[in-house]
Amino acid sequence: MLLLGCGGVDAVPVDAPTDPTRCSSTIGDRRAPIELIPVALEDVVIADGDRVSLLAPPQGGIVLVAGVRAKNVDGCATQITAALRDPVSNALVGVETRPAPLYAGADGWGHPITPTFFALANVAVCPATAATRDIFDQPWIVEFQLEDGARRAVASRTITPTCEFVDPMWNCPCQCAAGSVGGTCGVPEPGVAAAPASN
Repeated sequence: MLLLGCGGVDAVPVDAPTDPTRCSSTIGDRRAPIELIPVALEDVVIADGDRVSLLAPPQGGIVLVAGVRAKNVDGCATQITAALRDPVSNALVGVETRPAPLYAGADGWGHPITPTFFALANVAVCPATAATRDIFDQPWIVEFQLEDGARRAVASRTITPTCEFVDPMWNCPCQCAAGSVGGTCGVPEPGVAAAPASN
């Protein structure tokens, strides 16, 4: 896990957008409740019913990348927990917690620092060994929790994860099928490039 330090960053008012690669220690009013907007990779807002692409990271498997924009937080002390839950059985399929540094945007919201991949939770959901139904092309609940010290806020969205933008060599439909097991979908080993297809 990559840990991003934000020490020594001056407080920045919400009306002064900052460097998107560095966290902002003041975003809004920390005396007010934390406000959240769930986002996916590249800081794309997630609404109920959205299709959200899964991602194949270098370490292997398939992940759901999820995080938040936030107000009324110290963007250098925020931590995100994201989880994927089955809306039918209520079973938890994957969860991850990591530091979630935010920078103050011109719109007054704290946005994930760039590259956003490192500031959003990478929830390992496939191989879907624990799932009783396919991860892709079906509705799932994503739960978001943002912590700023002892303060926290939560949100959730119903989404449909999709394999449509995952490189075919990672065989997302196989890895993300209910009950799939690692090593059975013919995908490259983590960190090893796939052999070129023969003609």
